[in-house]
Amino acid sequence: MRCIPVLLLVACTSGAEPEPLRPLPADEQPVGEAQPMDAATLRARALEAYQQGDMERFVSLQEQALQADPGSTITRYNLACGYARTGRRDRALAELRTLLEAGVDYGAALDSDFASLTADPEFQQIVLELANLHPVVHHAQKVARISDRMDLAPEGIAVDPSSGRTYVSSMRTGTIWASDDPTTTDARPLATLTVDGVPVSAFGMELDRQRGVLWAVASAFSLHQSYQPSHQGRTAVIGLDPATGQVIKTHQPIEGPPAGFNDVAIGADGALYLTGGDLFVVAPGESLAVPLGLNPPLQSSNGITTSDDPSVIYVAANRSGIARVDLDDKTWAWVEAPAGLDLRNVDGLDFHEGSLLAVQLGMSRWRAMRLDLDDSGGSIAGHEILEQGHPEIAFATTATVVGDRLQFVARAPLESGTDRASAGPADGATEIWSVPLDPE
Repeated sequence: MRCIPVLLLVACTSGAEPEPLRPLPADEQPVGEAQPMDAATLRARALEAYQQGDMERFVSLQEQALQADPGSTITRYNLACGYARTGRRDRALAELRTLLEAGVDYGAALDSDFASLTADPEFQQIVLELANLHPVVHHAQKVARISDRMDLAPEGIAVDPSSGRTYVSSMRTGTIWASDDPTTTDARPLATLTVDGVPVSAFGMELDRQRGVLWAVASAFSLHQSYQPSHQGRTAVIGLDPATGQVIKTHQPIEGPPAGFNDVAIGADGALYLTGGDLFVVAPGESLAVPLGLNPPLQSSNGITTSDDPSVIYVAANRSGIARVDLDDKTWAWVEAPAGLDLRNVDGLDFHEGSLLAVQLGMSRWRAMRLDLDDSGGSIAGHEILEQGHPEIAFATTATVVGDRLQFVARAPLESGTDRASAGPADGATEIWSVPLDPE
């Protein structure tokens, strides 16, 4: 099973819609739930069932989650794991084949959940085809490990280029970690986020050096160690003193988004732009986050970055690609990409000297890319894969440019021999890696 802790890691298709769910036989219908649950809660309950070794309930809950959110590729993958663990060979292979056709691989070749299928010729063929989707590319170097705790589920990263202090956020604990020397393991907890007293996950971050504020997105999320379904929807962007972690300001939305905010970017005037469904903004001097008012609305937003044009921001929309947003007239258009370059499922997004730096998940192997924009800023004139499929990295989430390098936060794979059934939903060391923007 892959417990990929990314708020909006969703549809990744290659033109065709995912295979529709098959009706469940009567003896496999979900039982024991008092009322319908949303997809996030269903996935959280499924993780609990997996940890308890109740594979039948795990499968049942994942099936419900997929019905609630048919575009979720990670739910399909985990469902394939459950089918393999419960002897449903044909269903497991059908789900893997659907993911293969969508160009998605969460590491089936190394996943012990498929132990019963390793000698199966059809499984071997799927694994071979998955491996051929995208070649491995290595340029990155490990910079540091954050904490000895193995279940932080890292998400956001921010760096003060003048001091080198590095900040990493945890979805599992809601903690912001700070490292004064990223070449050592001296990281310390700076702050633990709450919204209205509710423990929440820490997501995207951005350091406003001009105003001396570290902005962090806080949202209730099923991966948090204290998550309850009643927490869903609690969200804010919280301004912290970057030295002490003391809360300076908290901005909550007037309404929504239902799943909470996900990432933040800071405008030249100090405005805060927030993703999570549609786009939101906290204007300078205002206290509430309000919809930006794009026409039409931009759905499924995730990574976000400003650019060298103060009227333009770029936003990754998981199900579709990357959008160029004009803040003056509140319109947007998809950034045009060359044939064969898929821009869906981008999580982290940054801008540097006319290029977008993107961290992409769920496209066979995770990867970090440099996307060189043309003079209009609306099309990609060239691109380079900076890192892809490193064997010492399970996956990366977000990244930030530091000098001539891209620094990203990643989760290490489970140690060899670890029983996945006994591992926590976010297990794996949290590490910082760095890759040159222009590899030789």
